[in-house]
Amino acid sequence: MWHYNNNLYEKLSELRKVNRLSSTKMRFLLKTNQIILINHIERLPYERHETPFKEYTVMSNNLIQNLNCSDVYRTYTLLLTADKDSLETNTTLKQLAGFVGEELDNYKKSKSTLSFNDKLRATGEVVIRDIDSKQKDRHWTMYRFNQVEPGNYRRIGREFYDTYNTLDLKLRGFILKLFSVTEPHSYVIKLSSIRKLKELIHMGHNTIGRYIEQLKDLDLLDENW
Repeated sequence: MWHYNNNLYEKLSELRKVNRLSSTKMRFLLKTNQIILINHIERLPYERHETPFKEYTVMSNNLIQNLNCSDVYRTYTLLLTADKDSLETNTTLKQLAGFVGEELDNYKKSKSTLSFNDKLRATGEVVIRDIDSKQKDRHWTMYRFNQVEPGNYRRIGREFYDTYNTLDLKLRGFILKLFSVTEPHSYVIKLSSIRKLKELIHMGHNTIGRYIEQLKDLDLLDENW
């Protein structure tokens, strides 16, 4: 039994035919565990109807380019839960960690890094405030993102979450960073060198090169430097 896009299929050939998938797309979906072999009936986490997401969100390029890859994807996921007009959300970090698929400890302060909330505050793009719940030892956090500036944001569909949530977390964030420097209304990046890309998305040359190779291996990127 095979699971794909919230449906079950007896054979891979049936799955491919029904969804009209090319050989390249099939290889990608299998490689990234989006087509899953199920040996017994089991509950799959966070199916589409279980997440409180909008169909798309808008995200400032300042957020995308200045946060690290993991935090970019976390912020994108948080924004999917925000009100489309006010860009406010009271999603908890525990909920967010569940949507992203990681441990809550990754959002806490450590000896080497700020907490996720502190890193958001440092961008100047988010106002974070505590809300008194009137209950002992319990409070809520409200996030309010700045309204985006014309020409300095990207509109990102929830389809990105649905399609790529099995990729490595940092690689998901790197894809969003690349998207922030594409030409308007396209997926084309026109830069003279990786050095220029490094300056725009604030990443090291070697790390960029490594992630680019991973995307090429997954047939997600064509490169012509």
